[in-house]
Amino acid sequence: MPVYADKPDNAKIKLYALDRMVKLRVTEDRFTPPEELDPAGYLAGAFGVAVYDDIRPCTIRVRVSDDGVKYLRTLPLHASQQEVETHDDYAIFEFHVAPTPEFCQAMLNCHGNFEVLSPGNVREETRRIIDGLHVLYCRPTND
Repeated sequence: MPVYADKPDNAKIKLYALDRMVKLRVTEDRFTPPEELDPAGYLAGAFGVAVYDDIRPCTIRVRVSDDGVKYLRTLPLHASQQEVETHDDYAIFEFHVAPTPEFCQAMLNCHGNFEVLSPGNVREETRRIIDGLHVLYCRPTND
């Protein structure tokens, strides 16, 4: 379970994982959030719980085929997910989300039944990850 809090030595919100804390101490110090902070807006484009300052939300179009379509229909990956095209053998989904490593991992969990169509930088990053996996699995093992 995460908790969001200010980081005293810099003016940004930080995510802290409670399950990784070893020791906790309650103090009398109190945090007053800035009036302009909108928690729902802050997390709107996040995938999972992490918010990256350098990865902005964008609209990501993905072509999904076979069992991946049924999977996404029954278990949406994100609240912004929309099925924008439906065909006999595939569907196009859109997500308005930050293309974080967590989002890329979720796409890879679709077992090859997906193709990132746009934007180009997200497609290229996905290709880079898949190419790296291809190189890894083309190497002979010592077992």
